[in-house]
Amino acid sequence: MKTGLAFAILLLAALPAQAEMERAYIGTFTPSPGRGPTTGSQGEGIYLTELDTITGKLRAPRLVAQTLSPSWLAIDRKRSLLYATNESGAGGISAFRIDKASGDLAPIGQVALPSPTHLALSPDGGWLVASSYGDPVSLVKLEPDGTPGAVVQTIRIEGTARQSQVTEPVGNRWVTNAGKASRMHGAFFHPDGRHVVLTEYGLDILIVYALENGQLREVARNPQMAGAAPRHALWNATGALTQRQHISALPPGYTGTAAAAEILLSKDGRNLYVSNRFHDSIAHFRVGAHGLLTYVNDTVTGTNMVRLLQFDPSGRYLLAGGQNNDTIASFRLGADGAPQPLNLYAAAPSPVTLVFVGD
Repeated sequence: MKTGLAFAILLLAALPAQAEMERAYIGTFTPSPGRGPTTGSQGEGIYLTELDTITGKLRAPRLVAQTLSPSWLAIDRKRSLLYATNESGAGGISAFRIDKASGDLAPIGQVALPSPTHLALSPDGGWLVASSYGDPVSLVKLEPDGTPGAVVQTIRIEGTARQSQVTEPVGNRWVTNAGKASRMHGAFFHPDGRHVVLTEYGLDILIVYALENGQLREVARNPQMAGAAPRHALWNATGALTQRQHISALPPGYTGTAAAAEILLSKDGRNLYVSNRFHDSIAHFRVGAHGLLTYVNDTVTGTNMVRLLQFDPSGRYLLAGGQNNDTIASFRLGADGAPQPLNLYAAAPSPVTLVFVGD
């Protein structure tokens, strides 16, 4: 009897660990209305995939919502609703209810907006701020069931860029646009829900607004260096908005074309990551005292036009998506925060954003 018990214990110990699958949605660029697919716009809408938490491998995605260029996705705190930008001239914000059993999406509402590039949900789930590249920022009231309601405020930033040297896409090329006007790119709520910072890509400024009585009120502007073109942002633990440092996300001596896309901060606040388009790399920084950054290195992604960058809910894996070669690469994060390539690539058409349901 004792021998049999020992054998059973050894047998169970030899069994492989059971993978826990983490469900995620992928947003893609789709062809412009009336046109066929082109490089970088091969998608059909929103796709569902799962990450194997043992291996870091993504399952083949399946289409769950056919919708126009869902280039940014956000999930509410109850993990029951998904919101997507429709980045097109006749676009808007689309809302979907998540079927928790299957992961399928059911449309529940839409608000028309001109080509929104980004959306932010307030922490209390009552408001949505949509940024439209070259058009106003819109404050949208969400109904009690989460459907988009009325646009209660629009904000247009007036001005001409300061000797900007930012490159912008023209067809398959990126060209310098030295005299451009407003190009609002993103909005990012402070965790307290009372403040939001807007990234003004065209005018090289960060603008802080207070959300008071259902309206956004400007409270501060933070000019950036000419040509900085702020795209995305995140709040540090203190919520302070004071510029302390300017640092490159590229290797020393690099002089080629590059354009940063996404920025992520690890859960412990010690490591920061940036995706570099054209250079197709992930820049890794250590976060020190007062939030100051130390450049560590750049890790090649093996993708083309890396835009998407996302942690899995555990913070052990980092995913990077290549818009132009239809792949998402998996990396394991080492104890020192360094992205370690797993040489795992999932096929996904023109992936540009990804959110985990379990975040």
